[in-house]
Amino acid sequence: MNASSFVLLAAIAGFLVAGCVAPSPLLNVSRLLPGSLAEWQPAGAPREYNADTLYDYIDGAAEVYLRFSFRRVAVQEYQHPELPPITVEVFDMSHPWAAYGMFTFSREGPGVGIGTDSEYVPCVLRFWKGRFLVVIYADHETPGGKAAIWEFGRRIADAIREESPRPALVRCLPPAGLLSASLRYFRDPFCLSYHFPLGGENVFQITADTEAVLATYERDGTRSRLLLVAYPSVARAAAAWESVAAHFQFNPEGFSWVNDRQPWTGGRQVGRYLVAVFQAPSAAAARLLLDEATRNLPATTETTP
Repeated sequence: MNASSFVLLAAIAGFLVAGCVAPSPLLNVSRLLPGSLAEWQPAGAPREYNADTLYDYIDGAAEVYLRFSFRRVAVQEYQHPELPPITVEVFDMSHPWAAYGMFTFSREGPGVGIGTDSEYVPCVLRFWKGRFLVVIYADHETPGGKAAIWEFGRRIADAIREESPRPALVRCLPPAGLLSASLRYFRDPFCLSYHFPLGGENVFQITADTEAVLATYERDGTRSRLLLVAYPSVARAAAAWESVAAHFQFNPEGFSWVNDRQPWTGGRQVGRYLVAVFQAPSAAAARLLLDEATRNLPATTETTP
């Protein structure tokens, strides 16, 4: 089982693929694959899979990639006379936001300075840059294999000329106490229900023309979740807020007590945005995080739903 399939196999629930806006121009993804690296040589020709054939490669995890506007992937295995083989996957996700979102979907660790954002867990390097997500892995860890994985990653990152910042909504997250590896960016309700089931059918009314970010905060020894959702209009945000407020049975100030294990939930509408806090230890802690996130949101020119 390849690394991409392994980290996402639990996401095989039968959901339909969300729509997306027009993708970037096509290119030959295989051109980003290095030809060789020292004693590492390609084992045959690279393989390519598109949206119609991705299931042939990663089967159960394919659904998640398709939800993030996946277009194609180029796969190349490299052999070494003495070390375990290394596999390189270069995913064209059509848009930088989709590459970033797919990267955050299963992120586990801190960055390692390759691409725009990256992580390395034993045997697996993942990073994104531009509209590309890159996964490089071996069957098991060796010092020589790890060094080669990192060098493959640096070469591919250098070959990707596109540069894109993280989505603006992500930059609205308050920095204090943010656990960066917990951040999830998405435009599909499945991603929220996968990472943090809230009950109800798409309570926040997340669709392909909205964007959302979910993150965990640790403050004073307790952890809370913060969700930001951006809608295309104030009217859409207002409709979603009605759904959210009714679902969580918020009081007039926008708070509700859940239980001893997940004490306080709070939320508010701010123009075309919704801000929500979950599992806060107190209403005051929820309010503080809501206030910090609200201050970071850009002003909206719309004043009425």
